[in-house]
Amino acid sequence: MGRIVRRAQALASASGDVSWTWDGLGQDGSVAPAGSYRVRAIGPEGGMSQPLVRVR
Repeated sequence: MGRIVRRAQALASASGDVSWTWDGLGQDGSVAPAGSYRVRAIGPEGGMSQPLVRVR
């Protein structure tokens, strides 16, 4: 539906591969329902977008 579930910021000084784990919570701290989501990351060198499926 195009809604933002949660925003997060990575360390600005990180270089190379960066990874993080989503705890399944929304911005308000409630558990996000199972379903399809899209993760988007944007940095100085560009951005990427990947699908994510939450099953629990």
